[in-house]
Amino acid sequence: MRVKTITGMTAVLAVATTLAACGPGPDEKRKVADAKAAAFTPPSVTSRLDFGSSMTRRFRTLDRNADDEIDRTELPR
Repeated sequence: MRVKTITGMTAVLAVATTLAACGPGPDEKRKVADAKAAAFTPPSVTSRLDFGSSMTRRFRTLDRNADDEIDRTELPR
């Protein structure tokens, strides 16, 4: 019975050690972060007209009762 327990504990220790070694190290995390930073695409530039019309659409969507005012009941939660 004791041999089975020691063998089982050894197997669990081996699995735990293997899993601990599988995680990314600090160098790998830094490489991933650098790759993401290199692939960054800045947002596109919009004209004032496009920005204004998108804000007007957003306001009209929020103004559910069409009284040209947004009160607390109309704000998203």
